[in-house]
Amino acid sequence: MEIVPGKRIGEFKLGDRLTDSPLYSSLKKLDSNKYELENLKIRVNDSGIIDLVSTYAGEYNGITISKTFRQVIEEGNTLLYDDFDQIFYFKCPEGLSIEKEYENLPFKTLLDSKIQVLSVYDIEQDKYVWDKIKEDFLEVSKNKLPELER
Repeated sequence: MEIVPGKRIGEFKLGDRLTDSPLYSSLKKLDSNKYELENLKIRVNDSGIIDLVSTYAGEYNGITISKTFRQVIEEGNTLLYDDFDQIFYFKCPEGLSIEKEYENLPFKTLLDSKIQVLSVYDIEQDKYVWDKIKEDFLEVSKNKLPELER
């Protein structure tokens, strides 16, 4: 299943109407705006437009569910860390995030935890909001890890 940051995972493309998908009838509805199909979760906005797609079994450029957050950072990726939701957003490419189920873990513990979810999102939909909130995120890179772990 192909992951394209900021665009799509597999057949589910951000910005498309979910009911237009040929796979729509195979989806399990979880609540008013969340659906599931095998290892995928799809979220739609109030208009039924896909605005987030997540996978529990995917891979993007060597980043897999089996890796730890630390491994991804040590491979040279720069991430923006949202400590409220405990989500790591890629600085480049934008539109890709990694996380695990929320457990309110200390940062050092979280770094050595395995990734459980890869998600794509469209920052253009809420560009103004995204530009504001990302200012509050902690930038995490290979060079900054030693000082962040003190």
